[in-house]
Amino acid sequence: MGLDIAFWILAVVGVLAALGVVLLRSIFRAALSLVLCFLAVAGIYVTLSADFLAAVQILVYVGAISVLIILAIMLTKEVQRGSLTNRLRVPAFIVAVLFFGVVAFAIFQTSWQLAGVPPIQATSSYAPGDLLTAFNCGEQPLGRVALFTGCVMDHWYRSVHDATIRVLRWNGYEVQIFAKQTCCGALHTHIGLADVGSAMARDSLAAVGSDIAAVVVNSAGCGHQLKEHRAAAATYDLYDIAEWLAPRLNQPPKQQLAQVVTYDPPCHLLHAQSISAEPLILLEASCQKLVTVETAEMCCGSGGLYSLYQGQLSAAVTRAKMAKLINSGAEIVATGNPGCHMQLQSGLKMAGSAIAVKHTMEVLDSAYSLDQNYRAVFEFGA
Repeated sequence: MGLDIAFWILAVVGVLAALGVVLLRSIFRAALSLVLCFLAVAGIYVTLSADFLAAVQILVYVGAISVLIILAIMLTKEVQRGSLTNRLRVPAFIVAVLFFGVVAFAIFQTSWQLAGVPPIQATSSYAPGDLLTAFNCGEQPLGRVALFTGCVMDHWYRSVHDATIRVLRWNGYEVQIFAKQTCCGALHTHIGLADVGSAMARDSLAAVGSDIAAVVVNSAGCGHQLKEHRAAAATYDLYDIAEWLAPRLNQPPKQQLAQVVTYDPPCHLLHAQSISAEPLILLEASCQKLVTVETAEMCCGSGGLYSLYQGQLSAAVTRAKMAKLINSGAEIVATGNPGCHMQLQSGLKMAGSAIAVKHTMEVLDSAYSLDQNYRAVFEFGA
């Protein structure tokens, strides 16, 4: 809470200082405002645990501005005295207006959507605290499971959650969206903030109700993180969604997809959790033709935040995998982790391929949606 307050105080100070840079007539005071602005930004970096960037901000930017102040005073004495007239004021104003016009046009005409990164999804079929009823189970549901929604999945891949919920309900299970969950902490752990990541995982799992026997996760990275922090005395079990659903697929799809599908296993599912057969069972139930790709078990290049820290090497790993996926003849690549999902989408887009990337649960849901009864129950297209 204290860091949040400090962040907003520094943000306000930074904005006010930035306004001072452009509004103050005295170049000396404007330069001081710029120094204050840079110091505020350095403070913001500290609140975001980016201490190195804060140090760079102070040493490079603030230090350079101090030199600029001295030069400004030395070179603008006549301007400070008011003895020089600015005959270029009108042309400068015209140039400034034209410049900002071009910048504004570029901003509104440019698509800022990164390759592979989906738009944030504003709507969903669920809300925190919901208990969603089951179907195809007679008077009593076969059980109740809690779905961990997380943060990356909840913002960018709500459609995966929607598909997961529909499939679980269709197979006779109630789905609980427990209210007080937060980020699983996996990304924080990846960048070395292990204590923060562990606290997030424990806080999320503390929200699991006593009436829940199983928590299912459709993000391989989150699943591994949460399994690492599940208390020994916990009354519930933790599963990846494929791990839990494969032996409980009570109502397999009546029709299968005609598209050729291949599976790219996430490292956090295959290597960290040793889950390999279950996703294939679900995909075999979903499609008429499931093809394998050579060395599919190799990393896609995402590796949590590895693609940000080692961009060139990550891209090289991705390019090697893209060539094999494209040559496989697959029309859909199924996976089970948001980082892999983004990386594969980005790689295929950069390679000019029309292969679609879907979560395993989306593929299964698409097969179910060929059934008119399924579509009617869940109001597809409504």
